[in-house]
Amino acid sequence: GIDILKPGRNSLWKPPGYDKFPTFVIETIVKDCYGNIWFGNHMDKFGVIWKDKQGYYRVKYYGEGYFILADKIKPQLFISSTHGLKRVIIDDKGNINRTFNYEASSGPNSLSSNYTYPVCKQNDSTYWIGTIGGGLNRMLLHERDNSYSIKWYAGNYGVFNDVESLEIDDTGNIWMGGNGMECLNPVTGKITRYDKNDGLQGNSFKVGSSCKGADGRLYFGGINGLNYFYPDQIKLNTVSAQPVLTDILINNQKPVYSNLDTSENSMTQVIGYNSEIKLKYLQNNFVVFFSAMHYANPLKCKYRYRLEGFDKDWKFTDGRNPSAAYSNLDYNSYKFVVEATNNDGVWSKNRAETTIIVTPPWWKSDIAKLFYYLLLIAGLAGIYIYQARWYRLKREMEVRAVNEQKREEMHKHREELYQQQLVFFTNVSHEFRTPLTLILGPLEALISHNRNASLNDSYQLMFRNAKRLINLISELMNFKKVSDSIVKLQVQPLAVNQFCEGLALEFRNISDSKGIYFKMTNYTEQYISAPLTGPFDVQIIEKILFNLLNNSFKYTNTGGKVAFDIFTDFDKFTPSFATGFKVLNEGYRANKYIYFRVADTGIGISSESITKIFDRYYRISKDHLGSGVGLALVKSLTQLHKGDIYVYSERNKGTEIIIGLPLGEENYEELEKVVFGNSLQVQLESIDNSLHLPLPGSTDQEQPAVEKQRKRILIVDDNHELLDFLKQTLNTYYYTYEAENGSSALEIATEKVPDLIISDVMMSGMNGIELCKVIKERFETRHIPFIILSAKDALDTKIEGMESGADFYFAKPFSIDLLLLTVHNIFKQSEKLRLRYTNNYLSEATELAQSEKDKEFFHVLLNLIEENIEDPDLDVDFLCAHLHISRTKLYQKIKSISDQSVGEFIRTIRLKKAIQIMTHEGIPMNEVADRIGLQSSSNFSRAFKKEYGKSPLQFMQSLKKNSHF
Repeated sequence: GIDILKPGRNSLWKPPGYDKFPTFVIETIVKDCYGNIWFGNHMDKFGVIWKDKQGYYRVKYYGEGYFILADKIKPQLFISSTHGLKRVIIDDKGNINRTFNYEASSGPNSLSSNYTYPVCKQNDSTYWIGTIGGGLNRMLLHERDNSYSIKWYAGNYGVFNDVESLEIDDTGNIWMGGNGMECLNPVTGKITRYDKNDGLQGNSFKVGSSCKGADGRLYFGGINGLNYFYPDQIKLNTVSAQPVLTDILINNQKPVYSNLDTSENSMTQVIGYNSEIKLKYLQNNFVVFFSAMHYANPLKCKYRYRLEGFDKDWKFTDGRNPSAAYSNLDYNSYKFVVEATNNDGVWSKNRAETTIIVTPPWWKSDIAKLFYYLLLIAGLAGIYIYQARWYRLKREMEVRAVNEQKREEMHKHREELYQQQLVFFTNVSHEFRTPLTLILGPLEALISHNRNASLNDSYQLMFRNAKRLINLISELMNFKKVSDSIVKLQVQPLAVNQFCEGLALEFRNISDSKGIYFKMTNYTEQYISAPLTGPFDVQIIEKILFNLLNNSFKYTNTGGKVAFDIFTDFDKFTPSFATGFKVLNEGYRANKYIYFRVADTGIGISSESITKIFDRYYRISKDHLGSGVGLALVKSLTQLHKGDIYVYSERNKGTEIIIGLPLGEENYEELEKVVFGNSLQVQLESIDNSLHLPLPGSTDQEQPAVEKQRKRILIVDDNHELLDFLKQTLNTYYYTYEAENGSSALEIATEKVPDLIISDVMMSGMNGIELCKVIKERFETRHIPFIILSAKDALDTKIEGMESGADFYFAKPFSIDLLLLTVHNIFKQSEKLRLRYTNNYLSEATELAQSEKDKEFFHVLLNLIEENIEDPDLDVDFLCAHLHISRTKLYQKIKSISDQSVGEFIRTIRLKKAIQIMTHEGIPMNEVADRIGLQSSSNFSRAFKKEYGKSPLQFMQSLKKNSHF
């Protein structure tokens, strides 16, 4: 607490208001320029005691603050805490009128630590701040605009990290107590350090325990007592140090000082009395010891030393470790120099130095060098002798280099030509997809409706060859994607046994039709009881194995054999043929692999061609049909999957190809793994040749609606032929609008509000994906189902289309039967929802909405209707006014989703509400009519019977009879 002792009294004085004085431990007590008493402590409190006009002492408490510096002239205080420093502007009653906070941050103009303690004022603009953990800070304060700048004195400056007490002497020097005592000259930046050996009570001082007497004497309290002194009476020691070399360790051992000893650790003379030390080549690791020969306080002496010829700059050490260590010096002559200070840091002009010579071994001696020189002359003579031969070979090398350069240029030219061909083929392949759609679509219709067997065979032949052309295009597109690194590895757990059995099953028909014996063997089941599961990219492994099996069946004649095996132990595998070739993935090696073997007894590969079969567009002979990209694609996909390829073959005997893929999730990075639950499902771009889906208008399907109820479909495509084909096909069952680009389609969709939109992607101006995004964002059109047609079948393009809001994605060429069935199912599902809403009196209207935004709109609409359902004036105008929507848009939205007008929709909601009231509350019918906003019970009964075919009383009786409630 705080007590008052008046001079001349032997007892404490308790003035009026003393009972309000603080009773906790006081760390700091100061007087401001008004004479008020400020106090602080470590309990996160500081406050002020001031006397009012009646002589009553009053106390105010504030927040955290345990060290306070009060300005004797200006009405301001500096308050330290663990959260930085505060500067407060006060008045004569102890009120704080304004506060400025200074904290530590990553910026340059901030405190070095928020844990501040002692603060000293040097002049009106300069303040020194001690911190715990951040050293000393100097603040230059500009009170005119309250700006400031802070400079840190820590680290390289040599100031204590913990400045626990702080005072400024009469000459402007800064004295700090911490781990010892330091004196900083702020002009020169020089720091002088004092410790227990200089007469201090100890090397640790108490926080905040310092003051300056009126006569200039400084007082610092420590853990062992008090130090007080006049700063101007502390004089520097001017006695110079006399540095000498005292000892040396060679290879961590003391040398034997004897001229006669020739061991590796011998010395020619005692180090302190000889200006030269000669060491043998194995003695190039040594430590030199030295002393300042100054005994006032030898631990405070400082040293700088340098080994000239090795050290570029001076190295420094202190009295705790006066030594210099060197290791692995080259064989040379060096000069070691050391200088020292006395205990007050005054450098001496004297120095100790010696020459250290590390002699080379015999093979680096002068005689050895002479021998090397003679050997060099002999070598030059030998070079001269063979010079003539060199000139003969030089011409051959030049010719070889020219030929190599020509080969490189030809290779570069072939590569450029290949890229041009690939780009050309890729562009042409994209253009093929739309014409193929126009071929396959009518063909499907002809196959489905034609009953002539001979014509059907022709149509099937045309259909199969068109599909074959699609497969060739897809193969070329896949190779282009792999070459351009577009294909990314996406592995996921795969049941290998089940997958391979399914793949083998697809080739059973081919083996039966060609008369080829085909067998699949799973050797992994001999070692693993459970089905083998591993991380694989399903699309990549399917393309690899499909290509290999397809090639085997293609080049194996009737009566031949094809084998498809799976195994994990490559060491037990024995090649079927002598000639072999392997392509290893040098960039990655796994601990365990699974191997897929495809072997046949076909025409085989010659030893000259086996190393080239994976080259792009390479064809072994005229007997090998194909585009030449199949095996090149296999190689690229296998390397992408971090796998290896082994090929064994002999001409006219057969071929054996083994694919080895890493087995284990540790072989793949997180980005290469499929994240389940985030993948989008897209519409498959093709169907099986034998599958013919019935048209929406066939006998197996529901007949389309009558003419006035026909659904309206907007078709968008910049290809006139495809646009006409789709229009002609769909007009049989639906009304159609057509547009050639996204902008025109958007205008039609906004004006007509069709029931479905079918759009191409690649169009000038606004493309299909952009159109889909706009349609799904607009209020009046976001309920419309959207189908995308695209010549791009890449997964990322499909994902982009589905993310834009599309309901289905068809890749060209697509099945017109599947498209018609999809359109029919969309309308059928929508009609089911409408019927469910109309017939089921307990269903919610929000079930009609398909998009989240439409569900949100219906939720708001239903809440508005239910809140005002007792109002007879609840009508279209009421809803439009509260929803801030036009009558036309509200009608279109409700009509398109519920197939009702706005009035019919309100009446349906009223009647559903009436059923809820009747079944749960059991009140009279006239009250029910009032509760739903109908003005009379007769109107209610008439409307109810029109909607449900029964009067309300009959309806309730039937419900009770059936025990539904």
